Amino acid sequence: MASNSNASQTFTCALTGLTPLTDAVVTPSGYICSRKLLLTKLSENGGMDPFDTSRTLDESTLVDLTSSNSAVAPPRPPTATSLPSLLTQISTEFDTVLLELYDTRKS
Repeated sequence: MASNSNASQTFTCALTGLTPLTDAVVTPSGYICSRKLLLTKLSENGGMDPFDTSRTLDESTLVDLTSSNSAVAPPRPPTATSLPSLLTQISTEFDTVLLELYDTRKS
């Protein structure tokens, strides 16, 4: 199977279901999480892996993840999926483009 080198990778936090934007890590059990949230869970659980409770986990065993495409826009919040909020966003973007076009033609 050929891989597409232009495909963007997105990581989803196994604890929250959201995309960690800056500090994604992989646990030894294979789950992707936000570093800050995972370290908070570790301090609450006494150093136990939140996914595999038979395993202890510390910060040195976490592997940092980096995306090859850092220009990927963050995902929209769930409130942006309703029709009224989408129409509001489209209207705002349209007004912004028109204002920029007006300023460009004025100068």
